[in-house]
Amino acid sequence: MLSPTLESRDLSLLDEELQEKFAALRERCRLGGILLEVALTIRGPAAQARDWCRSRSVAEVAGTRNSLSGRCPTIASLLRDEYAAWGPQATDNLPGNDWHQWGQALDVFVDVGGTAVWSGSLHYVVNLIAEELGFFGMFGPRESAKRYHLQLRRFRSVLSDRDFAGNWSGLEKRLLATYDFGEKHE
Repeated sequence: MLSPTLESRDLSLLDEELQEKFAALRERCRLGGILLEVALTIRGPAAQARDWCRSRSVAEVAGTRNSLSGRCPTIASLLRDEYAAWGPQATDNLPGNDWHQWGQALDVFVDVGGTAVWSGSLHYVVNLIAEELGFFGMFGPRESAKRYHLQLRRFRSVLSDRDFAGNWSGLEKRLLATYDFGEKHE
């Protein structure tokens, strides 16, 4: 089982299909003189909660937590007031509702002479290659996160893909089977 606080660049934690597609993307980029690097693979649900709360007010965090508490108490418990109002928005998706929790997404950047580059024409080229290889969601860059996001599924969020979880209760069951919530959620 994974830690809910996990934030990793470990490619082996990704879905096997995503690993293969990313290897092909990285190689095609390399052949074109573009060094593609990994910013993030897996982000556990507690880390996702922290990122979601950071741009929201305490009242918004509390309201969302209260609305989820009956259907998915574990997810609701991850939304903590102390994470609120830390800074700019890092994600739209609540814990569990982001493909990073399921090994089906990764964030990348281009390395130019040892400097991380998050925007510009190189990313346009990477995006075209990624689309050819069947990736979805080269979103960004977000001014706050400075990440480029690649994912296997065409749906922006997990709950949009009814075949994956279906609803908040189903999503929570999958989280409980994947992550060790015996740990503190910090």
